[in-house]
Amino acid sequence: MMNKNFQKIDNGIYLYKNFLSLSEIDKINSYLDSLSYENWNVVRQDELYSTIGLDFLNFLQDKYNNLLFDNLFFISNHLNVNKMIKNASWGQHADTHDYQNLNVVVNNEQEFKEVDMIKYCSVLYYNNFEGGEIYYPEKNITIAPVPGDLILHDAKIVHGVNIVKSDKRYSTTKCFYEKIKVAV
Repeated sequence: MMNKNFQKIDNGIYLYKNFLSLSEIDKINSYLDSLSYENWNVVRQDELYSTIGLDFLNFLQDKYNNLLFDNLFFISNHLNVNKMIKNASWGQHADTHDYQNLNVVVNNEQEFKEVDMIKYCSVLYYNNFEGGEIYYPEKNITIAPVPGDLILHDAKIVHGVNIVKSDKRYSTTKCFYEKIKVAV
């Protein structure tokens, strides 16, 4: 059963207000703001998007573990912070494989293998920023989160990130997996 702190925005889209406290947010932002450019791993050639893995965030793993339900699990306990700077955006995409093209087993008598499939993805927000909202074009929904908010959506739902207008946008993404049976 899904954590009772989630507010349903639409089918497959949920918001957990204040997943992090203001003191946790302040601590994280102070640390992130102290990092130099060289600490970040540039992910895209345009240098508008970078990431860093931080053991500093390990305390969050227990909070994430409390969100697990219905046989969901995490592949890794590692957490990265994503930094998008002014003019960065992320185009429309879904976070999972194409379920339609998998030969999913419906009859347990078939020979199968179990594979890990992304079921949900979450985005946790650390700072105030302009622009950079997450949007769901097929549902005509745009969400402007505040620091401490966690958005959870079904991995099949197409979404993107609007252009960041402020200097930076910090977030962490984390995927929730499930086992599915696929015919061999």
